[in-house]
Amino acid sequence: MGARLPVLPGDHFDIHEILAEGPPWNTTAAVRRTVSGNLPGSTRFENALFRRLSLH
Repeated sequence: MGARLPVLPGDHFDIHEILAEGPPWNTTAAVRRTVSGNLPGSTRFENALFRRLSLH
């Protein structure tokens, strides 16, 4: 699963895993994703990100 973000030319956004727990009025979710692409000068970058969300 991937989606394009208009941040830098050639960037790529991948969601690897989504976890959710709890009832709709008190949900905790976690997302593991990677953003990669090319910086000016053909330098490649890749960032792994983890995000925890609480929905109340």
